[in-house]
Order: sequence, then C-alpha cells, then structure tokens
Amino acid sequence: MFRQASPRLHRHSQEAKVLSAWAMTSRFNQDQAHYPSIAVTLSGYSADPVVLTKAAKQLSAKIHPGTRYARAGIVVTGLRPVAAQPMFDEFVSPHEAKNLGSLLEEIKHAHGPEVIGLGAAGLREGPGWQMRRNMMSPRYTTHWNELLTVYAK
Repeated sequence: MFRQASPRLHRHSQEAKVLSAWAMTSRFNQDQAHYPSIAVTLSGYSADPVVLTKAAKQLSAKIHPGTRYARAGIVVTGLRPVAAQPMFDEFVSPHEAKNLGSLLEEIKHAHGPEVIGLGAAGLREGPGWQMRRNMMSPRYTTHWNELLTVYAK
C-alpha cells in the first residue's frame, strides 16, 4: 500500500502535504467490525517514500492485533507541483537533501520494482520470544572466564 504513493507522486511531479491511512474489516464480519484511520499533516510538502511511510506508520497504533482486515490504503492530498515554492534549507531533513526518493525511483526504473525498497520500515515488531540461557552449554574454548579450573588435593 505504501509502495505506490511515492512513485505515483514522482511520475506526476507532485508533492503531498496530507497523508490519510485507513484499514477496514470485512463488512460481512459484524462481530469484529473495526475501521481505524488517521490523517497526518506532513511538516512540509513531500513525495519522499521515507516521509510518507513514517506518516502512515502512525496507523499501526490503532490496529487491533489478531483482527483480520480485508482492505487498507492511503490517500495523499494537498498536492502541488514539485518545487512550486522552494523550502528553506533549515526545514529540509538530511535524507531529503540527498534526494533519496528520486534515487529509489531511478533504481526501480532501471532494474525493476522489486529490486529495492524501504522494507518493513519499522512496521514489524521484534520476536515475542527470548532465548533461554539457563541450559546453555559452557564456552570453555572461547571465553576465559568460563575456563575450567582444576584443584588437586
């Protein structure tokens, strides 16, 4: 869902000011009906995939774990042509100054859409488990503090 907004904005030479993200369960599942949505006003006009993904990520706080959503999407509004009004340098973030969005688009155009992207971009949490270390084997050969000491009587 996030992968299409930035390329479309770049294709049409547009930048967005407001991003709305939403999700919905099936209308036939009245037992678990849930329709979270969020509208985020960006700090400046942008078509950068990093900025749009960070804004859309705010929807994840409203999503209920275990709920089966049927559809999700984003809508960008407040559009204007690229470079319609220059921004002050103080308001440009470091990755925007490097034109990361246009670089990603060039790579995708040259090598295919699945070659590079933002990945999970922090949307996934880490594993819900931790390794148990109480039954771990000793590390005699790699750690001095675990080396066996032998005493003679």
